[in-house]
Amino acid sequence: MRERFWILVVCALVIGSASPTTAVTNHNLAWGFEVGDQFHYRYSGDFILGVIDFYVEIDSLQTIPINVTSYLEISFSSSHYTYYYENGTEMLMSLSWGAVPIGNWSLIQVLLNETSPIDYDLIDTESEWGVIYTEEYTTLVRTVTVKFSKTDGVMSLYHVVDDPEMGENTTFQIERRDAQPIPYLYIGVGVVVVAIIAIVLVVMRRR
Repeated sequence: MRERFWILVVCALVIGSASPTTAVTNHNLAWGFEVGDQFHYRYSGDFILGVIDFYVEIDSLQTIPINVTSYLEISFSSSHYTYYYENGTEMLMSLSWGAVPIGNWSLIQVLLNETSPIDYDLIDTESEWGVIYTEEYTTLVRTVTVKFSKTDGVMSLYHVVDDPEMGENTTFQIERRDAQPIPYLYIGVGVVVVAIIAIVLVVMRRR
């Protein structure tokens, strides 16, 4: 897995110095989720064979300052959530995930503009907000797309394309999806099957 496969796009954008921003009060920013909420994803790509289904669970809510002066103050910290595989086992590795407050997307864009040391293209639709940016390395160019849901501020897509000087492009993405109740369905069906077998055995013994 690549060195930079650990950080959310906008956090990567804010590495570096930035000029102070005038404090903004009455910003109407709030988290669009609560403690205990779970958000499910699927990783797929060229860096790992197959797919990884996982979810993020919110452990605590980060405090949003009354006076917001920087994007860093509203970028959801990794100390407030935990990664789990779809079966409920905690993940030891970290994938790219993030969230931003909802309620004032114009302010978030202003804060990002004043903090980001690199150029980016803004994604701003009725349902999603995000950015597309490019990173140039010695042997490749990386294009990153990150989208957040305007409903709850949670990341909906993290898509990366690496274009090397030699060889084929490599890609990976982390895409939000609905929770999968299939394992629980299997458990329920299994219990029913076991119960039926037990009833049949009892009937046979009585004959």
